[in-house]
Amino acid sequence: MGLAERFGFDGHVWRLAWTLEEAYLGSGRWDDLAAAHGAALRAAVRLDNQVARMQAHQGLARVHAGLADYDRARRHLWQAMRLCAETGDRAGQARAHLGLGWIYDRQGRSIATLHHASRARDLYRALDHEVGYARALNCVGWGQARLARYDEALANCRQAVAILRETRDQIGEANAWDSIGFIHHGLGDHRRAVSCYEQAVGGYRQLRDRSAAAATLARLGETHRVIGDHRSARRAWRHALSIMTELGHVEAADLRVRIDGLGGA
Repeated sequence: MGLAERFGFDGHVWRLAWTLEEAYLGSGRWDDLAAAHGAALRAAVRLDNQVARMQAHQGLARVHAGLADYDRARRHLWQAMRLCAETGDRAGQARAHLGLGWIYDRQGRSIATLHHASRARDLYRALDHEVGYARALNCVGWGQARLARYDEALANCRQAVAILRETRDQIGEANAWDSIGFIHHGLGDHRRAVSCYEQAVGGYRQLRDRSAAAATLARLGETHRVIGDHRSARRAWRHALSIMTELGHVEAADLRVRIDGLGGA
């Protein structure tokens, strides 16, 4: 990456950033990923390539969101949104809306989460983009669940599962099972919540998405804790913690505190 930028191979620079992203995310190399997407953005500006600039802003948003710098992540996503609007890339706008919804969710701003998920859903529906629509529908359900609108949420997420299974979008289906687990937890149906979470974790393991698996394991542990199964809670949380620690996840410290809080019970 450094050599490509030094010798002016700007076209290679921004493409390399995307090629390296999965490897860097998988090993928790946040600083390297930030440097890669920063170089990609500089290259895109020099090339005056709007698509490359949009992708670089989205990449930087993921980096800063992963480091819990949500304000900076949001600024990059709004830049990506503006570039998508200028180029008429409505699918890109939808992706940016989903990213904004995720960030607002991390900040506990559930109304904003639902708003952006709904915008993404409407854009994908207008584009007749089946997978994008189903993924956004799941995000709408998640936002509704955060607002304790569980019946609406369950209907939307079940519809999302049906579409995602039919289109064989495994990661999208796993995400939807995680949402349904969260909904059942909120409804007090903890047995179903455990089953849905385990189905989501199984999907993530098949896809080797360790970060998503860790997040679901953390929620699974909370469900076990609520029903008094501290042994299962500790097992799920320790598994999640080992992944989060390896990936440099910002929530690792909080999870360690929750494990310690179980005591010897």
